Amino acid sequence: MTTEPTAAARYPEHEKQAAVLDQARVIGEFLEWLSAPGGGKRVIAAWRPSFCTGCERPWEPDIDGSCLGCGRDPIYKSEDVLLPAHESFVTLLARYFDIDLAKIETEKRAMLEHLRALPVVRPPATWS
Repeated sequence: MTTEPTAAARYPEHEKQAAVLDQARVIGEFLEWLSAPGGGKRVIAAWRPSFCTGCERPWEPDIDGSCLGCGRDPIYKSEDVLLPAHESFVTLLARYFDIDLAKIETEKRAMLEHLRALPVVRPPATWS
């Protein structure tokens, strides 16, 4: 007799997600409040490290101080800059709770395949 693995064993990333659902909901509501219209100009921002304004690559100096990527003079080096973070709330929450969204998608597809493989049970005609 073979036993089927539990849902937790088959879908571990979903189990991780379910364990933090209440916390994620509260944080998600806060993020929505931050971005709500009429509340002033609030954004979630992230630091972009120095980069070469010539080739747009992160700044890595060569031996002579020029850009390692394109050879331009250090005058093309930008400063660190704070920019709006262009990530969805779902992505931010997944990153915060260490949830792999690609694994979530793979597990969802596996769930659907499992459900499709189940026999179809039709209700008796008297149920109508």
